[in-house]
Amino acid sequence: MRVSGSIRQFIFAGLAALCAGSISGSAWAQTEVTECGPLATGNYELGKNLDATGTCFTLTGDNVVLDLKGHTLTGDGTGSGITDGGINRDSTVIVDGKIRGFATGINLSMSGYATLRKVEVSENAGDGIYIDLCCNNLTEIKAEDNGGDGVHAEDCCHTVIDSSAKGNGGDGFDLRGCCTTFNDGKSEKNAGDGITMTNCCNNVDGAKVSDNGGNGVSATGCCNFMRDTKVSKSGEDGVYMNGCCNLVSDSKVDKSLGNGIDLEGGDNQVTGCKVSKSAEIGIDLSDSDINTIVDTKVKNSGGDGVVVDCPSNIVDLQSKKSGGDELVLDVPAECSVLNVKAP
Repeated sequence: MRVSGSIRQFIFAGLAALCAGSISGSAWAQTEVTECGPLATGNYELGKNLDATGTCFTLTGDNVVLDLKGHTLTGDGTGSGITDGGINRDSTVIVDGKIRGFATGINLSMSGYATLRKVEVSENAGDGIYIDLCCNNLTEIKAEDNGGDGVHAEDCCHTVIDSSAKGNGGDGFDLRGCCTTFNDGKSEKNAGDGITMTNCCNNVDGAKVSDNGGNGVSATGCCNFMRDTKVSKSGEDGVYMNGCCNLVSDSKVDKSLGNGIDLEGGDNQVTGCKVSKSAEIGIDLSDSDINTIVDTKVKNSGGDGVVVDCPSNIVDLQSKKSGGDELVLDVPAECSVLNVKAP
């Protein structure tokens, strides 16, 4: 079929209108910045290392994207490397650079919905990163030698992946509110807890947590989960959770100066774990009943090996070389026990 010239012109005009309504590549073009100052809504890339007196960058709008391009922001111990200035500025993206020597490295004190990737925050007087509102994604973050927490995130629903905290004066990661996930990261040699989470429904998976002054992993509120994680040399409990219905599975906990695993509130489960060399109780489930221990080994506890409030289920448990009793049940007749080796 032959298409007339007038029809072709109509088709071309329609295509041109559709293209005009689409987003062109230039909409994401980056503006180079080479000095500290305000950042309005837009895409930016840092052109060089910057030394700042006080705050370097203040966000003045939502949807600010800043690619540090591998460069470093260095402060004088005051202000923030990047801040929302105490005003809600959501949907911030910061990637690929270092922020050091400020009062706070990244301070989103009234903001959330941030994405931070491949950012190192170090030697800041306070927190390395502080975020107030929910739903942030932090990937490949390194927070070291900050005076406060390495990463502090309020509200809920944060995702922290492949990130590390070391040598901070507070907690390595202080993640508030429910529904936060911490995957495949490290937290070591922090003065406070390695990882602390509040409220319910949080998850730690594939982490390595060691040499922290407080608890290795702490989660308050119900329905928290820890899996495939190694916790060692904690100044207090290796793992502390309260609020009922928590799970610790397939994890190793050793050399805690408090209890190895301490779960409060009842309806808790420990399965597939190895707990050793706790200064106090290896596994303490004595706060409330309806707990479960399955396929777990405990040894060399300074106090009792395992303490459980009945009724509870205990299957395939081995406890040995404890300083106290290997297995303590408050009402043994009310606990269901199978294949337990606790001489």
